[in-house]
Amino acid sequence: MIIACPKCDTSFSLPDELFRPGRKARCSHCGNVFPMAEPDPEPGLGISAPVSPPSAPAPSRPKGRHTLIVALALLICFAGIGYGGYKIYRSLTAPGAESASSPAPKPVPEIETPGNERIESLLRGIDLGTPQQYVVDNDTLKNIVVVQGTAVNKLEAPVDFITVEARLLDAQNKPLAVQRQVCGVTLTLFQLQLLPEKEMTAALNNKVTVITNNTKVMPGGSVPFMVVFTSLPPGMARYDVRVVDLRETPKQ
Repeated sequence: MIIACPKCDTSFSLPDELFRPGRKARCSHCGNVFPMAEPDPEPGLGISAPVSPPSAPAPSRPKGRHTLIVALALLICFAGIGYGGYKIYRSLTAPGAESASSPAPKPVPEIETPGNERIESLLRGIDLGTPQQYVVDNDTLKNIVVVQGTAVNKLEAPVDFITVEARLLDAQNKPLAVQRQVCGVTLTLFQLQLLPEKEMTAALNNKVTVITNNTKVMPGGSVPFMVVFTSLPPGMARYDVRVVDLRETPKQ
């Protein structure tokens, strides 16, 4: 089944079993969410084709010399067909033939399910306020970029393992670097200046600290976060941060 995004006209190839009129789909090209429309009727549906007149009876097989000529002509024809098939086979099995002739796969739309809608609703309930961004001169990594802030739970239920994604953008809002980080851990300026990359990453993902600070975040509660980029990309003009994941705290 072929569907198209009404916003950017990008076409998608969707398995028939996933198609359902009215079901929502998200365009992986522009992010637009739209309901699937009823498929257009196929052209010519319900129109009967004219009945061909009965074919004339086959002429009788030629005799003698004519039979030999016809046999030679058929032999030459079969030989040409065989040679053409062989050339096509060689072209298809030659190295690189598949990549050169195969069409690029069409993008697959993201199907909106009730579970996805629930998660999206929960993510919107986390307020990041106005995160700060600054550059630190690390002893081994030189200039590192730090994005730091606080995630506040505006929902009516506790949540666990809030995760954010920070992006460094150029003047045209093109992402230069993207980094995800589970909340709950921040480093001191002294650690940012001295720790090598491996130890810094281990500290930011310390399981004990994450579980202590980033589980059962109650309504109105907050958890700190820090995202570290190990280099300052050339042309960076701005940054942004968004919540990308969390879990609902199990009810006891």
